[in-house]
Amino acid sequence: MIAVRGTTFYAAWAEQLGTTEFTQDIYFSRSTNDGVSWSAPTRVDLGDNLNAHDSDLPKIAVTDTGIVGVIWEETRDAFQQQSTNDDIFFNRSVDGGVTWQPVSIALNTGTAGAHVTSDIDRMWLCATGNTFHVTWEEDSLTSLGGNEELWYTRSTDGGQTWSTPVTLNANPGGEDVDEPKVEADGNLVFVTYVDSNDDVIGVRSIDGGATFSAPVRIESDPNGNADEPTLKVKGNVIVVAWTEQDPGTASGEGVHCCVSVDGGLTWRPEVTLSERMLTVTGADADAPVIAIQSANNFIVSYPEDSVWVAGGGATGGSRNECLVAYTTNGGLTWTKDVGLYPGVVTNRPYVVATPNAVVAWLELNPNGSNIGAFCHSLDGGATWTTPAIVNNTGPDVDEGCATDEGIYVAMSPLSNTVHVTHMDRPLGQNEVYTSGYLVTAGVGTNYCTARPNSTGQTAAMSAGGSRFVVNNDVRLIATELPPNAFGFFLTSRNQGLIANPGGSQGNLCLTGSIGRYVGPGQIKNSGAQGRIELQINLNAHPTPSGLIQVVAGEVWNFTAWYRDSVSGVATSNFADGLQVFFQ
Repeated sequence: MIAVRGTTFYAAWAEQLGTTEFTQDIYFSRSTNDGVSWSAPTRVDLGDNLNAHDSDLPKIAVTDTGIVGVIWEETRDAFQQQSTNDDIFFNRSVDGGVTWQPVSIALNTGTAGAHVTSDIDRMWLCATGNTFHVTWEEDSLTSLGGNEELWYTRSTDGGQTWSTPVTLNANPGGEDVDEPKVEADGNLVFVTYVDSNDDVIGVRSIDGGATFSAPVRIESDPNGNADEPTLKVKGNVIVVAWTEQDPGTASGEGVHCCVSVDGGLTWRPEVTLSERMLTVTGADADAPVIAIQSANNFIVSYPEDSVWVAGGGATGGSRNECLVAYTTNGGLTWTKDVGLYPGVVTNRPYVVATPNAVVAWLELNPNGSNIGAFCHSLDGGATWTTPAIVNNTGPDVDEGCATDEGIYVAMSPLSNTVHVTHMDRPLGQNEVYTSGYLVTAGVGTNYCTARPNSTGQTAAMSAGGSRFVVNNDVRLIATELPPNAFGFFLTSRNQGLIANPGGSQGNLCLTGSIGRYVGPGQIKNSGAQGRIELQINLNAHPTPSGLIQVVAGEVWNFTAWYRDSVSGVATSNFADGLQVFFQ
């Protein structure tokens, strides 16, 4: 499994180290240089002897403060009770993965160890701010193998202490819950699961997980049996996708989706994304993965075998094509069944996104002979590059878990670098590998919100050229300015949101030490098009204390100040912010 913060990637996996699959331990490695090199593996499931019990299925997340957390299933406590039932364990590192707490802790505190008549399953982990959120299913209120409940716990101090676990489903012990997921952004926490009626259910919290709403059915059509739900949350946008057979169609399971743009308060109608398979008897779509690129642009990937089946191939095989569906208007309408590599057998697509690009990892060839490849889209999923095969992958790349059982592809929002953790066996047995891909896509990422100017528009920042400092080629651009207005660019290491500074009508998206591009030729006029541009010199970067040189690894933020007039009264305004990670 993999996570990313800035340009540091973190990976966790289970490994047996010459013993058996029943005595695995959890290991960790990180890359602090965008995946160029990785640290030596470090054991995470500390507190008992090496290969003493079975630790498996790790999940990893990183807080905004840089604390790394890992959860996994383990038989450690149950072993002492002569049981093979799993508990959910946690460990954390407060120094980015260099060292770990000497003793791991169980999170299912009410049932761990001596409670040998229950077994945890299907756990999930996410982080936002300094808070970890964890969900799992467990049959603690019935008996081993009975109905499973949905459990939740959180830590608001980076994993140092944890809340008492609580159940979130409507009828704990009286219904069987499956495949829970939790994702969060700020105080919005959302949990999905499949209930006993095989419907997709959602539970929301708007206070960071302190309290939750009553469960609500997300899907608008209760027919069919939902499976493999996946979930993404960004801002107030929640996207849930799952597989389910469309009633009255000849095909098997298809990919369905629901969207909320108000934090789960209301939901847009359920949509079938995998449309082309619906008329093909026995065709099947599988394993959806969601990427949210912006408040309006979402992408869902899935493999689908309708072409193979329609040509006489067997159903349920691995002769898939990898497809995506995407929306540019917040899920009101979708463009469906866009091929990533049309006409070529591909499997297990996994999409990730930053505001600059969408990247898909896919496995070429039928199962048993897979090799890895990446492709990307710079237009929100409409068109895709020809997949680039990763050198030296094969003879059989495998993701190691299903797409709905863990996150194994991550993308840096600063560098647009993507890394995937996967299995491969070039030496005869499966080992853990990572493969990487860098998208050269624009310069910078927008942030902050500008205020409308006298044209009714909000001024927008962008940049062209290259973020690599050796090229010294960055061109700052501000558009949607009033015509024939004077303006100049500002820069700082620190982002901010200051309303009406100095009597301005706008928001200043910078704080701290702010430099101004006001040297000879640097103050610009927007002209008839309402646009200013400036080719900047990275060797003469302005700060309040003088000009400095930008070096690789630094992050700088930019905006533009400009003159305006409202109802004949002279004023000023600002563009939004642009963050650039220089390499």
